[in-house]
Amino acid sequence: MTGRVWQSYDSVAVAYDRTWHPSFEPIARDLVDLVAVAPGEAVLDVGTGTGVVAAAAVERVEQGLVVGVDPSAPMLRLARVRAAIPLAGARVPGLPFPARRFDVAVANLVISHVERYDTALADMVRVLRPGGRLGVTAWGSLDEEPVDDGQQRQLTGIWTSTADRFVDIDAATDEIEAGIPCEAWFGDPAHLRAALEGSGLRRVELRSCTYRRRISQHDALAGYETSFRGRYLRQTLADADWEAFRREVAAAAAAALPDPITRVDQLLVGVGTKRYETRP
Repeated sequence: MTGRVWQSYDSVAVAYDRTWHPSFEPIARDLVDLVAVAPGEAVLDVGTGTGVVAAAAVERVEQGLVVGVDPSAPMLRLARVRAAIPLAGARVPGLPFPARRFDVAVANLVISHVERYDTALADMVRVLRPGGRLGVTAWGSLDEEPVDDGQQRQLTGIWTSTADRFVDIDAATDEIEAGIPCEAWFGDPAHLRAALEGSGLRRVELRSCTYRRRISQHDALAGYETSFRGRYLRQTLADADWEAFRREVAAAAAAALPDPITRVDQLLVGVGTKRYETRP
């Protein structure tokens, strides 16, 4: 949730929702299950995006409350269609709520985007009631056994090697990784556990989840375009070069891979409980 225009999801909200929603639905259900959202509770979805996790939480709270926050107004407009809940344009840290307001806070693939994960986690813990639960996800796995993600890796290689003919990939990678400063770091489960425990949570538990989905090459490439790397490339290239890049990568993928391909996502889910003695 940092600063340059290309880092914003505003311009890709519709495409992002179309291509990523099917992948995020099972993740949302698992996150809501693992953080044990219960009827009557108040839940805060931090970085709600288009509301996939919020919608899963709504199914569980019954007469409770679900609130979503996100800095992107176009994403929030799509979230409002998905779930009739209160929404606010806000960032973390800087949540516009008093301390001890929520029973549960969730953040799906959010903490990798913040400049200071410690202050972001502290703000989420602040708005929890004592005994409340925080659940976060990050790309990674507890299991060192390899997964069969060869088609996805091959598509990533095609996308990257094609992009390398249009921009300086090394320079681009440095700038892109500055926008998601903690993504690789949180891939280590020890780092995720330490961050959650350092924020004052107790009974921290980590779970590793793997998701597989058949996806068309068209939708897979559209997903790349909505990523940090895709958005950086789009804002760097002139319109004609961008269209040339899209044609080349689509042709290379069609020649090398089946359609559809199998997408594999590995996520870490971390859940902890706010200490009763913790002060906001």
